[in-house]
Amino acid sequence: ARTMINEPANIMTTTGFVDIVKKLQLKKSKVEILNKTKLKKQGLNLITGVNQGSMYKPYLLILKWMPLKKKKPVVITGKGVMFDSGGINIKRYEFADMKTDMTGAAVALAVFRLIVEQNIKKNVVAIMPLVENMVSKNAIRPGDVLKSYSGKHVEIVNTDAEGRLILADSIAYSKKFKPK
Repeated sequence: ARTMINEPANIMTTTGFVDIVKKLQLKKSKVEILNKTKLKKQGLNLITGVNQGSMYKPYLLILKWMPLKKKKPVVITGKGVMFDSGGINIKRYEFADMKTDMTGAAVALAVFRLIVEQNIKKNVVAIMPLVENMVSKNAIRPGDVLKSYSGKHVEIVNTDAEGRLILADSIAYSKKFKPK
């Protein structure tokens, strides 16, 4: 996790994160990757909305470790903002550490990996929304309204509130797994 967090944002992109997960080949676990098309189709509009200003693709990464039959899983999620400029409400201070806004996703992956490698007998699902919050002609704007996965409409007041937006979609999506 620390290595991923310390990578520069031009290397640890959303796709770079997904590539690392694919290379891990976590035994007996299932990996599901929702790309932009699938995110839009399923109504995960807060994730795709936050990522609108980025040249990189958004993803929702779902990792499943289900060694026990008929037991509800524990669901963990972590924020995966690969770089956070603040969007149109651009940050006023130092930007050098904004590559670390994906620490939550890196930690969720590390915890999941530990559970799998230690063969822990608990059902666990890890969900990581992966985006980049950038300024561009396509970025979301203050005043835009997006329909979330839960069906609620959200008005964007400040584009630097991206973390709670992607986590809202991620947490709502987690209900599919009927978590403990």
